[in-house]
Amino acid sequence: MRPPGADEFFPVTGTGHSTAGMHECLMIDGAHGEGGGQILRTGLALATLLGRAVRFTRIRAGRRHPGLAAQHLTAVRAAAALCAATLDGDALAS
Repeated sequence: MRPPGADEFFPVTGTGHSTAGMHECLMIDGAHGEGGGQILRTGLALATLLGRAVRFTRIRAGRRHPGLAAQHLTAVRAAAALCAATLDGDALAS
């Protein structure tokens, strides 16, 4: 069973849920849940396994230093290199 609101953060086609107007890009709100780097790492793994584009917003929004820290940026760039993906906005604190 999918948790309430799951489609807002992880739109997946072929599940029986309406995806009208959605693109193939996974939209992930990085402030969801505990709002740390784990949602970034999990989202990267999901996108890599599914072969789908992903867009993160509000990464670590509630933290003292929001945005990507060095270790998060390294993980994003490593995942992109593995998938031959292109990045947009990959910078510290972004």
